[in-house]
Amino acid sequence: MPLPARAFALLACCTALGACDGGHHGATVSRTRPSAGGPPPTTTTTTPRPAAPARLATCAPAQLKLRVVSTQGAAGHLEATFAVRNSSPSRCRLFGFPGAQMLSPTRRPLRTVVERGDGFFSFPRHPTAVVLQHGGSARFSLGWSDNNEHGGSPATCPRADLLEVTPPNDYSSLLISVRNLFFAPCDGRITASPVSP
Repeated sequence: MPLPARAFALLACCTALGACDGGHHGATVSRTRPSAGGPPPTTTTTTPRPAAPARLATCAPAQLKLRVVSTQGAAGHLEATFAVRNSSPSRCRLFGFPGAQMLSPTRRPLRTVVERGDGFFSFPRHPTAVVLQHGGSARFSLGWSDNNEHGGSPATCPRADLLEVTPPNDYSSLLISVRNLFFAPCDGRITASPVSP
């Protein structure tokens, strides 16, 4: 006896739903092949791949607090060590060299030339990634000379009152007073070390 048209439509709908695995994407799917008088049924299981871990975000200036840790100098070369602390609840990452801009007491930009290097004393030359937990700190140094070796004739050694420091891989800055450091690099030249633990 032939099937009514409604039965054909219902059968086609059920077949379509079965072919789509019920529309559950990313779930474990099992299929069983029925035996037709042959070998026992076999089951194939597909497990979804784990998602790749998210890359840790770069520390933004809004997450960081900046302070001077120490200064040292010899034979007209000086170096200041700074610390940046993660004040946010989220972990973040720093990698590379900071930027800097010297400012006068009236916040007028002064000639500033930042060169990448290892400073004059103890900091590494090559950058390494630093992960900052909440409350964790990283350091970097800024070195300069206050004698004539970098200046013209006569040398110009502008004394900065404030310093804008830009964390690596960012465009916004942190402002810090350097009034007590006698921060007066000749020709405005500063050597910045990479950020390190």
